[in-house]
This record gives sequence, C-alpha cells and structure tokens, in this order.
Amino acid sequence: MTPVLVRNKTTGSVIARGVNDARGPLTRILGLMGRAAVRPDEGLWFDRCWAVHTMFVRVPLDIVWLDKDLRVVELAINVRPWRMAVTCPRAYSVLELGSGATRDLLVGDKLSFEPQPLVREPFVLHTGGAEGESEPEIKLERYAS
Repeated sequence: MTPVLVRNKTTGSVIARGVNDARGPLTRILGLMGRAAVRPDEGLWFDRCWAVHTMFVRVPLDIVWLDKDLRVVELAINVRPWRMAVTCPRAYSVLELGSGATRDLLVGDKLSFEPQPLVREPFVLHTGGAEGESEPEIKLERYAS
C-alpha cells in the first residue's frame, strides 16, 4: 500500500507524509516494533482501535487518538518505549507517528488522509560505453508514488 499524507484540515498544515494503514492482522500486531528509527513524518494508522502499546518499540512515538470524524480527541506526546498500554476509550482510531510530529496539533483539530501526489523525478541512465569512450547519457523520468 502506498503511504498517505496526513493533513491538519483545521490549519491546512501537513502533519506527516508517510503514513500507512495498519489493516492486516500482522501489521496491527507488529505495528512499529523493532524499527531503529521512525521519522516524525511517518507512522501507522489503526482504524477501529482505542489502545496501543510500545512494547518492543525502540523509539519514542507521538500518539493521536481520533473520533469517527477524524477529529483529535487526545494526544500523547513522546511516549517512551515499553509502555504496556496507552488508551483512550473515546477514540475510534489511533495514529502513531515518530516523536515530534504533533507539535502543531491540538485536541479538536480535524485531520484528513490524502493520497500522495505522483512526483516526477528526472534521473540520468549511464549506459556504460566502451573503454576510453565517453558514456552516452540517456535522460529519463521516473514516477514515484
């Protein structure tokens, strides 16, 4: 699945650009466990979830609880690894992000999950000419999602 962009619809600011939907049972169980790093602009979204843990998670996380309308109902900032349960019974879903992601987020803000725009990135392909010859360059464009 392609990561989505999370935007604070209340302010228009981008919260994160690399959030994946934790749909499958294995993804929901493992979450961000074992990752050596989680950037503030990446994370996981757990739909129909109101409790998470940070067991076996190696880095601090910012945790955002959302209601059914994707409105922030509670925030936990810089949650350290090895916490048994971090809960919010009022929540409908949970967004786990790298620590520092929620600095511009407030309770009551409404979020949106948006597909990433296609990005056109030019690059040069070197074809490896014969010895002594200059390499011809072929300019191509690559589309990244």
